[in-house]
Amino acid sequence: MNDLEFDWIETPGHASHHFSFLLKSKNIMFCGDSVGMLVPSLDSAMVPTTPHPYRMDSGIDSIKVMIEMCPEKLAFAHHAIMPDAVSLLEKHINQLNQWKECVSTCLEKNIKEEEKIAIEIAKMDEESNRLINGPKEFGGLRKALIGSITGFKNLVISEKT
Repeated sequence: MNDLEFDWIETPGHASHHFSFLLKSKNIMFCGDSVGMLVPSLDSAMVPTTPHPYRMDSGIDSIKVMIEMCPEKLAFAHHAIMPDAVSLLEKHINQLNQWKECVSTCLEKNIKEEEKIAIEIAKMDEESNRLINGPKEFGGLRKALIGSITGFKNLVISEKT
């Protein structure tokens, strides 16, 4: 496209049909929703986008493939291009694991409502806290975050059955 060369990679997880693209000349990974969403106006909070049915194993495998490609920058869907891509990718894997553990613990304690799980996530994930307890004008993004909790909740439940 216009003399720009891209490598495309399948990055299922967020969705089974998801793709990401590496702009080779600039070493920028266009990750779409595979690495969550970044909200620059909330001090660059990075939060998962994991709607039901979330496929965590394939999502983390996809992120690891991106890490192997060593991009310099990540281009998030809708919001920003950020430097230090590999660190952000690794950070997101840790965040996904923390969310899964938190949701699992909530379900074990019979905390099942997404809003109540969000309160627990906010206690352990500062970036998600900025959106969960953020200004009202971020209501639409907050709603997406609650949908991500639903994806994790259904993942944890399906793994236990």
